[in-house]
Amino acid sequence: MAYLSFYLTPEEFKVYQEEQERQIRSSEELYEWSCNNIEQSDRFDRLKFTVLSLVPLALMMGFAGYVGYDKLNWVSSFCVLILFITIAYAWYLSVGTDSHYKYVLSKFGLVQKRNRAEPKWLNRGLQGTAFVCALGSLFAVIIAGPMALTGTGVLLLFALGLMKRKPQNTFKTTIAQQDDWLFAHYNRQRKVIRLFHKYDDCYYEDVAATIARRAQGRCGTYLFFKSTNELEEIVKLLSKSWNLDCIEIDNPKSLFSIQGSNPERLRCIPARSQSYAVADTYELKKKNAELPYWKYFHGGKWLTKAELKDASRPTSVME
Repeated sequence: MAYLSFYLTPEEFKVYQEEQERQIRSSEELYEWSCNNIEQSDRFDRLKFTVLSLVPLALMMGFAGYVGYDKLNWVSSFCVLILFITIAYAWYLSVGTDSHYKYVLSKFGLVQKRNRAEPKWLNRGLQGTAFVCALGSLFAVIIAGPMALTGTGVLLLFALGLMKRKPQNTFKTTIAQQDDWLFAHYNRQRKVIRLFHKYDDCYYEDVAATIARRAQGRCGTYLFFKSTNELEEIVKLLSKSWNLDCIEIDNPKSLFSIQGSNPERLRCIPARSQSYAVADTYELKKKNAELPYWKYFHGGKWLTKAELKDASRPTSVME
């Protein structure tokens, strides 16, 4: 497939994606599944990081709880305990939970939708718990006096910050039409396929939604499975039915490494990207504005075709 028009707003791009998804879903032979996983070679990397990162907080709050119990009363220690559990759980949900993947696969292409595996009720629950903890901290100050701030002041600030938390479950959609598929790598141990393909992307680069980031290039999309049988079924489908070159990778670390993200076969496919003001999109299209140069990855750098030609030219050695 040809890439989409370059200068688009994120809203226009979303409309194109929805049309592509409808086309992919129109196939009579359709495969749909979902899976929770992470894009790391170790399935439990996020959980390990969460536990280790909470150790300093546990020591600090343990000391604050001891001081509160020894100098004041049990209320401050109880507030410390409840707030630690709340913060630890919120931190786990922020950095330790799996990503949730939804897949649609057909002879017309692939749709991947990814978000954080966060329950819908969670945000309000955490905000409510933080509100109760904040009231408890204030109650401790009222009962025990200003000295209670020694154990609950910092915790009160944490609770107030948690009350402003926003949901972390927005979907990120990736579309890979069948004509854009390049090749695939897979690993049985991690039950994953990495499908390399050309892609389009367009999103807001700033919080104010005034700057769009537009990209056209190539990438590798992960397809996770719950069992080896499911993996083998899709590998067979891709390689036998749809003639896609599928290569087994024995070491899962290679599949998730930087080198694995940019294998040699992928480097002949160029990419380009540019940021522009959303308000200027119409004028850029109307004037048929110049497009950014295609660039190739070579020697750890992105080079234009002319730069790549110069870099590949052998240098002569002066006697």
